[in-house]
Amino acid sequence: MGIAGGIVLYMIILLLVFMVALPLKITTQGEAGKKVPGTHESSPERHHLRIKFIIAIAVALVLWAVAAAIIQFELISIYDIGIYSYME
Repeated sequence: MGIAGGIVLYMIILLLVFMVALPLKITTQGEAGKKVPGTHESSPERHHLRIKFIIAIAVALVLWAVAAAIIQFELISIYDIGIYSYME
């Protein structure tokens, strides 16, 4: 895996982890009792984006390191996956 491949892999993992973290621990306007006129009650009142992004970066880095090690050291190859056994 080259540098560009590693960066792309990290960005994809980061995007997935961040999208999973977005709906966690949201306080809605309906729960807080502070509904802003013109918004829905399920709109976030406190979203904590900065801390979620920092946590997503750290988790993505760990997942990327594991995935990059598997790819770089060929711990799992295409032949280990059963559906590609015809490639031998």
